[in-house]
Amino acid sequence: MREALVAGSGLPGWQASLCPLFALTVLDLLGLGTISSVAHYLRVGWDLIKEIHKSKLSRTYKTIPLQEINSIGIDEFSIKKGTST
Repeated sequence: MREALVAGSGLPGWQASLCPLFALTVLDLLGLGTISSVAHYLRVGWDLIKEIHKSKLSRTYKTIPLQEINSIGIDEFSIKKGTST
């Protein structure tokens, strides 16, 4: 994972190594808390933490062998915000 973050950064000089390290720090902290709590702790926006997390998830689950899936669980489902049933 570290190699993918370093190779794909496209940033010059010291920033190229700091950004992947920051992303790894974010991913480690997400194991301990929520996106909001990590963003607050690191004093960055929620959207930055969410983007790092989403990027990791998309790389991790890029290909899922469908023949091994037995069932699918749905956590939340919303048709329209603000409605009650």
